[in-house]
Formats: sequence, structure tokens, C-alpha cells
Amino acid sequence: SAADDACQLSVVGVGELALEPDRAQVVLGAVFQAETAGEAQLRVNRVLGKIIDDVRDLDITGTVIQTASISIQPVYDNQRNKAPRIVAYRASNSVSVQVDDVSQVGRVMDVGVSHEANQGFGVTFMLQDHAAAQREALRMAVSEARRKSDIIASELAMGELRVVRVVEQGAEPPRPIIQRGLEVAAQMRSADARSTPVEGGKITIRAQVTMDCKIGD
Repeated sequence: SAADDACQLSVVGVGELALEPDRAQVVLGAVFQAETAGEAQLRVNRVLGKIIDDVRDLDITGTVIQTASISIQPVYDNQRNKAPRIVAYRASNSVSVQVDDVSQVGRVMDVGVSHEANQGFGVTFMLQDHAAAQREALRMAVSEARRKSDIIASELAMGELRVVRVVEQGAEPPRPIIQRGLEVAAQMRSADARSTPVEGGKITIRAQVTMDCKIGD
């Protein structure tokens, strides 16, 4: 009814956090081309083997190394009016290196650069406990919606409100910060660079709710 509509109030609450990342993932890869598949694969395996060994030797907290991708493909010579002919083979392999000490990311990238990593070279910063961050953003959103409803009710002398409906618009997952590693790593080649400079920045988590209230009974 019109009377019921006059007693209703709908407010939106937003919660947002900006947190420093506490986990990073570095992808280091290599691709080589050779006349035979075996030779191409051998070159790639040598590079990735050295990278894995040296990353492990860094002994960084929370280090997890796993294969990200691996492939070997023929390279064709496509000449007009002639059947395609295999002229070489291209092998590629990359590993994902996860570390829980983001201050050490530059050292991991340095390992890749020193061993000719030339593919898939990038860094992603993230949160270890992203679920807890999402819950906190949601709590903030609900608190803001409650504060808004109380202020509006007080200013309009609406009396005490009771919440009848709350809809979560969705807590956005933490947005990983991705850096293109080859561009960053190029900076280390300056004369005074001791290691690859990498900054994690901030990760933003946002939640939103809509709260419907009306005068109690």
C-alpha cells in the first residue's frame, strides 16, 4: 500500500579495502627453435633446469615451483604452390614460482634473466587469505548501510527502523596486480641496478550490499 511504501527505506553500503600483497607468483619460461625436436627440447630443459635449481637455492619463504606450460611444435616452410614442409621445431617450457615473501620477487626474476628466460616472464601479486579480506569488505559494507539508514531515519524522524531485507551485490575478489616482467627486468641492466626493482602496490577488495528497512511494527 501507499502507507507501507512511505515507511520503507532502501540504502546501499559499500566496503573497500586496499591491502599490500603478501604473495607473488612469477612465471619464468624459455622457448628455443632447432632443426630437431630433441635439440629444441634439450635447450629448453637445460635453461629451465638451471632456473629451478637456482630458485630453490634462494630458499625464499613459501616457495612453490610447478610447471605452467610445456609444448613442442613443428615449424613449417609455407611456400606458395608447394606442400608445407617442416623446417624446424620450436620447444617451450615455463614454470610458476610462488613466494610468500614479496620483497624477494626481484631475486627470482634475476634468476630468470641470468639463465635466458625469454617467454611468459611476468609477476602477479595477490593475497594469501583473500577470503578473509572479502569477509572484512562485506562487514564494512553492511556497517555502512546500517549507519546510513540510522542517519536518514533520525533526520526524517522516522522512528526506529528494522531491517527486512539485505541483498549482497557481490564481494569483488581481490584483483591481482600483474606486471610484465620483461619490461621491469630490463631496468636491472642499468649500471647501478643491483637487482630487478619490483613494487607490489596495493590490492583492492570491494563489497556492496543493499539494505531495505521499515518502521518496526
